[in-house]
Amino acid sequence: MKNEKLSKKEYKLSPETIDRIAAEIETMCAGYKMDRTSAIRYRISVEESLDIWMNRLGTGCTVYLEERKKLFKTYIEISAEGSRVNPYQLESLEFNGESRESMLLRIGLIPAYYYRNNINVLAFSMKKKAVNPLVMLLAVILTAIAVGFAGKYLVPAGIITSLSENVIGPIEDTFFGVLSCIAGPMIFLSVAWGIYGIGDVYTLGSIGKKLLLFFLKVVFLFTLAGTVFYPLLGPAITSGEVHQSQFGKIFQMLLDIFPHNIVSPFMEGNTLQIILLAFLIGLSMIFLGQRTDIVAVAVEQINLIINFLMDFISKLVPFFVFIVLVQIIWSDSFSVLTQVWKFAIVFLIAAVLFMAVNFAYVCMKNKITFMYMIKACLPSFMIAITTASSSASFESVMSTCQKKLGITNSLSSFGVPFGMVIFKPFTAMYYLLFCFYFASVYHVQVSFGWIVIAIIIAAISAVATPPIPGGAAATYTLLFLQLGIPSEALAVALAVDMIFDFILTSSDMTALQLELFHISGKVNMRKSLQKPANNPQNNAG
Repeated sequence: MKNEKLSKKEYKLSPETIDRIAAEIETMCAGYKMDRTSAIRYRISVEESLDIWMNRLGTGCTVYLEERKKLFKTYIEISAEGSRVNPYQLESLEFNGESRESMLLRIGLIPAYYYRNNINVLAFSMKKKAVNPLVMLLAVILTAIAVGFAGKYLVPAGIITSLSENVIGPIEDTFFGVLSCIAGPMIFLSVAWGIYGIGDVYTLGSIGKKLLLFFLKVVFLFTLAGTVFYPLLGPAITSGEVHQSQFGKIFQMLLDIFPHNIVSPFMEGNTLQIILLAFLIGLSMIFLGQRTDIVAVAVEQINLIINFLMDFISKLVPFFVFIVLVQIIWSDSFSVLTQVWKFAIVFLIAAVLFMAVNFAYVCMKNKITFMYMIKACLPSFMIAITTASSSASFESVMSTCQKKLGITNSLSSFGVPFGMVIFKPFTAMYYLLFCFYFASVYHVQVSFGWIVIAIIIAAISAVATPPIPGGAAATYTLLFLQLGIPSEALAVALAVDMIFDFILTSSDMTALQLELFHISGKVNMRKSLQKPANNPQNNAG
């Protein structure tokens, strides 16, 4: 579809016109029924950006506000001719502004900035307020059950068989194929751009490396701790390999992380190899700096293309879940879905237990009361659990970290968006328990070596899950492929994920606040805590 220009307005930059443009942006967002929080966030970002342009490019500089439509999506562009002025590279930040910009852009909190043909451009899409995922899931499941059982008992068996083999089966295979095709490049680009987004060697060495190591350590600890629930979900461990060296198998697995060539990881869907390549390339771009600017731009732009495609594919997920649920009913495999309650109960118990242990550990180590931490983290937890959106809770998390937990602005400004991208300990544990459950349901042969591989892949997959709609679908595809779980499990995983996304988002965001508070004490980047009026003794030691 061609790039259709819907409107274009010209302004001369001044304090008055900045207010007019920002108000126009908010009006446009309201017209497209965008979420109120996102609309206000875009308005504030535009105001700050235009103020920087006015100071750098001069009062009276010509600015254009354009509304465009491309591929069924509406985009807003604000452009100004002149020298390159990236409004997100703020000199006031202690750490490289580009790193913060990259993180905020990835989680959808600021418009994209780019510079082309001597023109500065801010661009963002008009995202309509999404239908509540729970409502969508309920509608899909009820409709699928109605259609499935109606077809099973009212339609001749021959027609049902024909539909299953000639219509639903090919659609399933095609969807799985599309996901497999895009999953590898998507995770590779997400990890590579996420690592490069740290900024530069100084940022990497001063705080980025410490945050990365702290975050990865906690994610792996949560995943490892999740194995205590294996007896409740997993199948019996096979004994045919008892006499073989488990150490040898694990050692070989570690060696297999290194690919023989750069193409095979994507062809075979080898998650560990893909992530290793992405990690090394991301680090290389950081150390080489400006010498890899062209490569960095290419990675960023290809990443945007892949994310755009995945965003489109994610809109088809409810339809895919519908046809797969119908197929499950017609094939007498409905028990796979009805038995998922066992996994749900085990995960909820594990999540509550691990959250309590996490709170207790941080409070004990930092000499702060349990109730103070709960009160501090509760507002952002409530936002996340009611919206299933880390972006929606961003401002609340930042406010909690800086005002209630005393974390310095420099650490929180970098650590919060960086953590929202890679710090997902509860998601990692969720992935692992799901793999245990599906291994039991689909009778996958499990050895101690398989469990070790599952721990590693689940943890890394959680870190690598792109923070965009449909990102989990791509992750499940590679995760199940690597562990020998049948592709039929994907539909059940996506259906259940729509519910548990609320719990995962709120749990991970709460864990992020706890971890940043703990880290701030270790790296001496914490100020005095706010003291509640009713308890003056709540302070950090």
